[in-house]
Amino acid sequence: MSQFRSEEMCLVQLFIQSEAAHATLQELGKVGSIQFKDLNTEKSAFQRLFVQDVRRCDDMSRILRVIQGMCQQEKMKPRDTGGEDTAMPLHELHDKLIELEKEMKVIFRLQGLALC
Repeated sequence: MSQFRSEEMCLVQLFIQSEAAHATLQELGKVGSIQFKDLNTEKSAFQRLFVQDVRRCDDMSRILRVIQGMCQQEKMKPRDTGGEDTAMPLHELHDKLIELEKEMKVIFRLQGLALC
């Protein structure tokens, strides 16, 4: 299936319990043939139920850019995890990335002191 308009499509509305939303969307994302339609266009981003999750995602994106910059600066390459599915709740991933960012900043600070 491709993303071209000539492909046959159907509109489906899903009602998913909040507790199951993350796992359900993860599975739908694996299919790779889904598009979401915003049914709350009249609401601003700050009026939506998931605003905290969006802020977390923005912060995680920032942290990943910082870490990527540090790795490129030191010519470090990410290790291959073997493609294993290590999905975790958003808040846990956010907390883990915050800790990793702190650790890397400490390492870089100590490395800078050692070179002086």
